[in-house]
Amino acid sequence: AYGPPANSAAANYKTRVLIWCITGLFFFFLALLVVVVVLKSPNNLDGAQLPHTTSSNEPYASFGRGGWGRYPCVTPTCTVAAGIALMTINETEDPCNDPYEWACGHWLKTFDLPPDYAAWTKSFTSVYKENQHMLKDLLESGQCSSSGTTTSPSHSPSPSGGGKTSTTVIKAKSAAATHYATDGWDGMLHCYYQACMDTDKLDSLGAAPLLNFLSKQPELGFLLLWPGEIEADEGMVRGREG
Repeated sequence: AYGPPANSAAANYKTRVLIWCITGLFFFFLALLVVVVVLKSPNNLDGAQLPHTTSSNEPYASFGRGGWGRYPCVTPTCTVAAGIALMTINETEDPCNDPYEWACGHWLKTFDLPPDYAAWTKSFTSVYKENQHMLKDLLESGQCSSSGTTTSPSHSPSPSGGGKTSTTVIKAKSAAATHYATDGWDGMLHCYYQACMDTDKLDSLGAAPLLNFLSKQPELGFLLLWPGEIEADEGMVRGREG
């Protein structure tokens, strides 16, 4: 027959069972306490105490300076990133069903491909165009002088029009007034750029400066010959060699 032993053996068996039950309950309540503490932690995503909250509709980031958690998205970097995301994603689409449409759907519907582009990528082409605008602002931020240095212009309209000066242009003007005025290479850069952009003067001068330069270089004199003369010279060379 199976069962607990009689007399003292039965008492020892009950004691061991009671000890195991008490130990199990102790660890159960300890684990429950740990779970409650974790859920109430300020760094927890769902139970976070939101610092500096001003509105129930305020956007939040999932990562803050203190670690993972919900924090108000009020820094310039966070708000710009949030704006780009909102202008790109299609919130009506389920990301588990069509992740591409969810991530790019709104951008695909609102973006117009420029006529001179066969393709456009938001990650690379957009960054390239941004860099081009910044370089253009920088090159136009100073004016070439006769000494080869540059000075800051009084006003330069932003590329977007409207007569307003962009923040990038303002920063570039400040740099031109302080750094470029004493740096010959930067001054030459501004002079070269403005010389290339002065199309009216280029049209009026024509090829005269280039022809004048070539005429003073004996080793480059062949560039001044007409195509027929070049072919004749090549024929004479072949005749002498052959």
